[in-house]
Amino acid sequence: MNHMQWALSKDNDDRKSLGFTIVELLIVVVVIGILAAIVTVAYTGITSSANQSALQNDLANAKKKLLLYKVDNGAYPANTTQLGSADIKASRSAYDTIGNNFYYCRNNVTDNFAIGGRTTSSLVAYIISSNGAIQPVAYATGDTVCQAVGLTGWTDTNGFISNGFSGGVWQAWVKS
Repeated sequence: MNHMQWALSKDNDDRKSLGFTIVELLIVVVVIGILAAIVTVAYTGITSSANQSALQNDLANAKKKLLLYKVDNGAYPANTTQLGSADIKASRSAYDTIGNNFYYCRNNVTDNFAIGGRTTSSLVAYIISSNGAIQPVAYATGDTVCQAVGLTGWTDTNGFISNGFSGGVWQAWVKS
């Protein structure tokens, strides 16, 4: 190999080792895309699970507060002022803010209550009553929460209902 051939050969080798081919770059982009998709799905699942846990904890704690309220006052709250003094707290970021999402319903005849809530995904909802455990439901609406304490729905005259979140605003009785 003469000096000229060696120099040309060296230049070709240098040019080949200076960068990546388009195929190599495409492979890297595809791998990064796949990893990003996996992370997004995992994050969404974790966030949804955290919101469900927060909602369940809020409902369980609200039930305890309301049971204590009854011990102190002889009955469950029958208006929003009484609800405010029950000191009910909610992890507000875990709740759906598209519509009403947190309900309290009291049956005035049986003096039982139910509380229901809906997570940010709107696909997961739970209800807890004064004499029961947390139950998953398809929808937490005024009707389903009031029906959990034996009323026909939120318009039943034997009941009192309050939406914790209504018209884009959290009500004063729901503390953060």
